[in-house]
Formats: sequence, C-alpha cells, structure tokens
Amino acid sequence: MNGEANINKKSQKSSAPTIIRVVLADGYPLILLAERTLIEAQHDIKILAETADGKDAVDLVLRLHPDIAILDEGLRIINGIEATRQIVARCPETKVIITTSRNDTDKLLQIYRAGASNYFFKMQPGDLFIRTIRKTFTGENLFPENVVRIAKIKTTIFDKDPSTVLNPSTLTSRERQLLELIAQGISNKQIAVLLGMKLQPVKESLSNLYLKLGVSSRVGAITVGLKNKFISLEDTGPISLDNPAEVQ
Repeated sequence: MNGEANINKKSQKSSAPTIIRVVLADGYPLILLAERTLIEAQHDIKILAETADGKDAVDLVLRLHPDIAILDEGLRIINGIEATRQIVARCPETKVIITTSRNDTDKLLQIYRAGASNYFFKMQPGDLFIRTIRKTFTGENLFPENVVRIAKIKTTIFDKDPSTVLNPSTLTSRERQLLELIAQGISNKQIAVLLGMKLQPVKESLSNLYLKLGVSSRVGAITVGLKNKFISLEDTGPISLDNPAEVQ
C-alpha cells in the first residue's frame, strides 16, 4: 500500500507544470506594469523580481538565477545591451530577451551580438510578448534570418580587422560589380551568365581583383571589401563561411 502511495506521489510530482521564472527590468513604470499584468495572468510564468535599472538587473540575475531575464534596451545606469553581455558572461544559464522600440536591422544586430536569446518589439501585442517568453524558454530563435546571417559574417570575417586600407578609386566599376556578386554568394558560372562572359575570363577577372585587394580568396575579398566600404553588409548573401574555397 505504501509503495502505491509513493508511486502516486512521484507521478503527481512529475506531472507538475513547468514554471518559467523571470526577472523583469524596464525604466518605464507603465511598461513594467503592463508586462507584470500580462505575466501574472499566466499559469506557467512567475516573476521573481523586477527593477528599473540595468545594474540591479544584473545583480538580481546573479542572485536568483532565473530562466529568463527580460530587459529594456534603454535601462538606466547600465543599458540593456551591456547588461545582457554581463549576464551572458556571468550567468550563461539565464536566457535574455531585450525589449526595444526599434526593430531595424542595425538595432537587432546589436541585440543579437550582445548575446540575447531573443528580442521583443514593444509595438507588438501582448500575446506575442507571452509567446516570446515561452519560445525563448524552449530555445526557439525569433531573430530574422538576415540578422543572424550578418552577425555570422561580422563575427567570422569583419571583426578580424584586416589591415588593408585602399583608395576608393582602386577598383574599376566592373571590379566593384564582381565584388558585389561574389559577396552575394553567386558562383563563377552564374557570374559568367549574368555578365555575358565566358567562365575563364571571369576567373581571370577575379584573380586580378584578388591581386588588387591583396587577398587570395572570396572570403578575403569580402573582408577587405567590407573594411574599405566597397560593399556593405546588406550586399552579402549566403556564402559559406565555413568553407571559403572558391565557388566554381
């Protein structure tokens, strides 16, 4: 009989719903109130603490170890971006959602590269706020694909800070066109079709381009092109950064 009781107790314990524990941080009392109201209406999310400044938010996360920290990007003392960096470095088990009033690529890229697991655009409805919390808890990435792609390029290439600095007139208009095409991940054969050239002249033109840029590969050309602003991050496409061999 006691054995059955123990089994029942274990079964009840294992079937208990998972509670998502969060810390809230926003410098605007009305927004903090709105977030609290939305969360308190949920059965599976619990607020451990809330604050209005970034330094306190970091301290709370280090002390309470919540599942998720929800930070406004414009927090006082330490902004949400810097607070995220500190939390990711010092308490990596806590995921971070940054709430923002901007959802342009530059801002989302800044948020993503700080280490945030997700973001929430403040102009979106409340049900999406709750959905973002739940999806973040389960590990789903809600950042746009282009933001993730650009972040990968910046991390893998741009931050290497190549030393080559070139005069804007170094490249001809055709060479700039070639550089833009390879940055988009277009193969040599596709370039030949697009420019009405044969394959061998395309390869020769690329070799000349690499020589001018002082590199030996597509990845090197993109690196120098980005640093010298011959191309922008928006020009880049799905080139394989893990295997920077020439695309035939």
